[in-house]
Amino acid sequence: MQRTRKTHQCQFEIQNTELERRDVPANMGNTFAIVSGEVAKAGELTPVKVNFDKNLFTLPKGKATIGVAVAPVSGGTVSPAITKVVNQASKSVAQPTTPASKKITAAQSTSTIPKPVLFDVQLGRGSAASSYTVSVKDQKTGTGNFLSGFYLPGDANGDLKVQKSDVDLIKGAIGAKTGDQKYNFNADSNRDGVIDNTDVKLAQQNMGVAVKVNPVITARLDPASDTGASDRITDQRNVNFQGVATPGSTLTYTEVDGKVQPVTAKADATGNYTITVGLADGNNLFRVTSTDPFGQSISGLLSPVTYRTDPPAASA
Repeated sequence: MQRTRKTHQCQFEIQNTELERRDVPANMGNTFAIVSGEVAKAGELTPVKVNFDKNLFTLPKGKATIGVAVAPVSGGTVSPAITKVVNQASKSVAQPTTPASKKITAAQSTSTIPKPVLFDVQLGRGSAASSYTVSVKDQKTGTGNFLSGFYLPGDANGDLKVQKSDVDLIKGAIGAKTGDQKYNFNADSNRDGVIDNTDVKLAQQNMGVAVKVNPVITARLDPASDTGASDRITDQRNVNFQGVATPGSTLTYTEVDGKVQPVTAKADATGNYTITVGLADGNNLFRVTSTDPFGQSISGLLSPVTYRTDPPAASA
């Protein structure tokens, strides 16, 4: 299913829908995680630290190639660029950039395609997790907030795993360039604006790699908690929300005016969670924040839930 795209923003308003969700920002393709950062001082490097855990990544060969691109938040003036990627031993893991001999046309280098950096992740025997740090700085002298989008090269159909069908999709689009009807952004493994054998090789290297990190959280009010009419007005002091997030994520529900105490829950191994929150009299507006083991944090506002002793009755 094609994901709905939204513009870049640090926090994601998810109001007025039965199934609230935060979707992947625009122009980031088959991104599996969005991590925010801020260039606070001109000229300084900003570290973005992420964790690769065997519970979140399937690495048949113990390794994988990952892509990361940076972009300013909506309306931001910072021009972020990645300067290096290192492992927890401070050793560079970034792959060489596109050779200078490979010419990219103006159409292919359009600003809608953030220039990524590919880097190698490795989890050896007995290693359950490993951390990596992406260093970002402004290309000029600006400051401001930015987003780092991590994606899986070779995942041509956007299902967060690389299989033979992905390789076939890429082979079928070889020669396609940005703007062509045949061009598939997800099939452009290195995101250089043209699909070629390099993209096929990256997919083949990542064959069997899968990701459980989820770039979307959902939060659905349990229908049993919505007494009377289905209108988010209830006479229950405690209501349940259900949803999906990255496995192992910590979900925090906070009433924005402090009417009730914040409540936390943890997503299980499949990413599902259930949480019970208390309600104060009248409208209750909750901000949901999900923090996952990878390092991604997602935040959004839910549609209000109202406590009344006399909720409207369900229609016959």
